[in-house]
Amino acid sequence: MAVGTAALVNNDASANAAFGAYALHTIPVAKATRPSAIQRSLITPAADFNTAIGDSALLSNTIGFINTGIGVGALQFNTTGYANVALGNFAGINVSTAHNVVCISSGGDNVDNTTGMATFR
Repeated sequence: MAVGTAALVNNDASANAAFGAYALHTIPVAKATRPSAIQRSLITPAADFNTAIGDSALLSNTIGFINTGIGVGALQFNTTGYANVALGNFAGINVSTAHNVVCISSGGDNVDNTTGMATFR
């Protein structure tokens, strides 16, 4: 499902949802079969099961899968990272290849299995 200018353009993967201009814009890999997540990450990765809500959320995603980016620019530069969650404008903007990263209103780090949260006042 796509809502917004160029959302899901060039995307031929499956089970993705994109809301906002250029959300999930560049996913080039198609998968006809459904191998396990381990098979996809080690053999023939696919950019399936992503959710992007917000202008440029998951904009650069190529083969990353099971990512959720909510907010303007959330996970904007993620390319191959998987199982990441970013909530807030530009949350996860520093994540590109890491996996299992959670960012809440924070740019986060491109380090596997980490959590980043901005200071709230």
